[in-house]
Amino acid sequence: MGISLDGDADRIIMCDEKGSIIDGDQIIAALALQWKKRKILKGGVVGTLMSNYGLEKFLKEKGIKFLRANVGDRYVKELMQKKKFNLGGEQSGHIILGKFATTGDGVLVALEIIKSMNRKTKASDFFNVFKKIPQILENIKIKDDKILKNHSVKNPLKLQKN
Repeated sequence: MGISLDGDADRIIMCDEKGSIIDGDQIIAALALQWKKRKILKGGVVGTLMSNYGLEKFLKEKGIKFLRANVGDRYVKELMQKKKFNLGGEQSGHIILGKFATTGDGVLVALEIIKSMNRKTKASDFFNVFKKIPQILENIKIKDDKILKNHSVKNPLKLQKN
């Protein structure tokens, strides 16, 4: 597997032996499973509004609570602290291992992955635990913002409350 860190090493993105990119959601899913097995996962997992729905669905199927925070490590950390969770992060690879640190640390995440993987397990098998749901982020221009106040439009736009 390959390990890539950003300039200050607070984010991590990986690749498996086939060269497939492993994003933060996949890393979080794999760690959540391992931590649940080892009985060190507390509360559940915090993701963001950008987290893939496949991650949320997978964690719920595994009996792991999943909450969404606003985008940004600051909001992930705040919700983790508020709910006393010890795992959270973003699809971008900013992952907080609350058992060990209060901020994202890519090197720490890499070490925890290496520790969690069985030597005989391929990275593609270790990380391929949920099916990503196709998603796209697109800004939509509206001519009149009064439409957003309309009840039939407003209700579906409400964000999940934490």
